[in-house]
Amino acid sequence: MRLRILLAALVASILSFFVFRKHERAARAATPPQSLQLVRELAQRARVGRSLTHRMPSGTWRLASGRRHGLSCWVLVAPSGQHDGTCVSTRVLAARQVLASVLTTPGRRIVYGVVSRTVRRLRVTFSDCSRTTVGLTRRPLFWLFAPCAPVLVAAGLDTGGTSTIALAAGSGCP
Repeated sequence: MRLRILLAALVASILSFFVFRKHERAARAATPPQSLQLVRELAQRARVGRSLTHRMPSGTWRLASGRRHGLSCWVLVAPSGQHDGTCVSTRVLAARQVLASVLTTPGRRIVYGVVSRTVRRLRVTFSDCSRTTVGLTRRPLFWLFAPCAPVLVAAGLDTGGTSTIALAAGSGCP
């Protein structure tokens, strides 16, 4: 009789452990990470530190940035409401000269990101090997509505060096 009671208690404790773990995982999954919360707030125009807007016949594009809890995030919002956001720790942001992303929508390619104060010149190379310089008057944010597929971002630095980010595989451009 005691053996049955001990066995039943053991089975009950094992089952309760797995049930508890399942509910714990579900509760964690229900709470979005801080970075996702901040990107959502930026997309909804809350907690915006800096922003850029670009009006087109199709609607207004917006690039917004903000910081919270050691994270720095920026999000590009299309006129349709589609958004693409990125977050990094403020330490990573301070250590890098340039961070860039590309959003591709039907008929549009937008290169966007952030640059540090050490960047003096920012150039984008495209798939057809053409290049253009991006204005940095609204730093740390930058963006460029690209005529064709961007493949490389190169930042000219105060030190005379260059920091590059490949946006697509092998451009084949000199």
